Amino acid sequence: MDRTELTLPTLVSLLRFGHPIPVTDGAGMLVAVRVAEGSPLDGKTVAEGFEPLPGTIAVAILHGEEMTVPGGATRLSAGDQVIAVANEETYRRLRELAADTVPAESEPG
Repeated sequence: MDRTELTLPTLVSLLRFGHPIPVTDGAGMLVAVRVAEGSPLDGKTVAEGFEPLPGTIAVAILHGEEMTVPGGATRLSAGDQVIAVANEETYRRLRELAADTVPAESEPG
């Protein structure tokens, strides 16, 4: 897929189905994870939850129909979809922390 095909609806659809989108000349990717109930991210602030993920930036939190541009004090809740910029390793770790269940064939690599 070339960049001219990356419209906002396409981006949202790709993220919704667990497909990372390369950014920053391939060094990073735009990713999405859903926070599972009882996961290590559930109830944490962005600052607390992202501390073990150096270089990973939360760019949006979708909570139901509401979208928030998060700050460090933004609290994550079960069901939230977190949109972030990460690399392959931190994306894997973010998925573990969110206890997200994206199918294995959707993993980058």
